[in-house]
Amino acid sequence: MAGGFPLVVNGVDIRTSEALYQACRFPHKPDLQRLIIEQKSPMTAKMKGKPYRNESRSDWDEVRVKIMRWCLEVKLAQNWDAFREILLSTGNLPIVEHSRKDEFWGAKPLDDDSLRGVNALGRLLMELRERIKREPQESLLCVLALPLSNFLLYGKEIQEIDMRLQSSVTSASSQEAETTGGSEANYVLTVSSVATQPTPVLDAQLQRDGMHNADTSVVVPPKANKRQNNRKSSKRRSGMRDAKKKMALLI
Repeated sequence: MAGGFPLVVNGVDIRTSEALYQACRFPHKPDLQRLIIEQKSPMTAKMKGKPYRNESRSDWDEVRVKIMRWCLEVKLAQNWDAFREILLSTGNLPIVEHSRKDEFWGAKPLDDDSLRGVNALGRLLMELRERIKREPQESLLCVLALPLSNFLLYGKEIQEIDMRLQSSVTSASSQEAETTGGSEANYVLTVSSVATQPTPVLDAQLQRDGMHNADTSVVVPPKANKRQNNRKSSKRRSGMRDAKKKMALLI
């Protein structure tokens, strides 16, 4: 739920994709949407909507993955250079949302060496990473509005996001900056490798929403003998903590 990736939807400035996602819970409550979007951090945006979750749109459980995918697509289109570079820096490694509570969007620790969960957010990020690799930039800079009833922001239908023209202007500016000695920021992210194994425990919603490779849960297998090689165990725990901090940049 990191900040630093501002969005604009229907002319409304939104600081984070988390705020946009939470606002989409409540299309029938524009005042609550405003309260959520006014928040400066992703966590406070999430917490503002928490007391009203029983008033979420009636089909929320059925559409939440679609809406999260759309939010990430908007995040990429409007933060192309930074977000694209972060995703591609992970190579082909699994991306895992390390969570202490949420086994749907992320994966929870079973013990010092193991994580298990649906990891829906991580899968969406990996899906987006693959699209970046195989699809032309122009197709990812245009994000269609979801064909959902009451897909509203402040009482108005959410419109298509089209960053293609702006991208052309930005590219021209970047070329000019290069000729005058301009420099670009570097974005580096390392994600620890994890194993995935088939499991029958999986929300069928992922299959309905067309999520790629939605037949596995994330599992980091525990060591066969935890008493053996305590030094390696300590390094693994430290690596898991570091990975958690770095993976948060993607959310």
